[in-house]
Amino acid sequence: MLQHADLKILAEFVKTEEWVLEPGDMLYLPPLLAHCGTAEDDCMTYSVGFRAPSAAEVLTHFTDFLGQFLPDEERYSDADAQPTSDPTQIQRDALDRLKALLTEHMSDERLLMTWFGQFMTEPKYPELIAGIEIDEEGFLGSLENGAILIRNPSARMAWSEVGDDLVLFASGQSRLLSASLRELLKLVCAADALHIENLSAWLADDEGRNLLVELVKQGSLEFADE
Repeated sequence: MLQHADLKILAEFVKTEEWVLEPGDMLYLPPLLAHCGTAEDDCMTYSVGFRAPSAAEVLTHFTDFLGQFLPDEERYSDADAQPTSDPTQIQRDALDRLKALLTEHMSDERLLMTWFGQFMTEPKYPELIAGIEIDEEGFLGSLENGAILIRNPSARMAWSEVGDDLVLFASGQSRLLSASLRELLKLVCAADALHIENLSAWLADDEGRNLLVELVKQGSLEFADE
């Protein structure tokens, strides 16, 4: 490796595969795969990186989230600890109690799913997600006039099942919704464009209509002409 403060650069590069890209082409490079590119003529090349969270980030973020739901009166207790000949020695049973306390809360799948969805959809540049003040009448009027809804390019959205309900994760926030909105959530998370034609069934549904309005007010969805 060459000495470099920020990048990992190989001193020698051995080619195993080669592609010639045309304007507009995109090449996916799996993690840890060394690559080298050379321009054949004048061009601009963009490199888009996706960095997986570290174990330290995951554990720190999750425990901060979990702490919001734990009552202050719930504490580690060793009232049943066995006497020891040396009061300065930490006994193994203390670790067993500690592991039991941690396991009890970290095994809550509902909380874990809620945290994970919020964590993975947190916007990298939250300042680029600016919602607007709009009421239901204005929202419907815009769609009826031909407006197109798109996902904010800086917003991330995903959905999941939690028991008999569904949860939508949008820009680091979660919303518990009824199972009847499954197809709407799939549409909102995947569609390039939302308009009165593909939203008509949901605009007549109070919960679905309210969700769409809230996503616009939050900034995860926006009108294409804004």
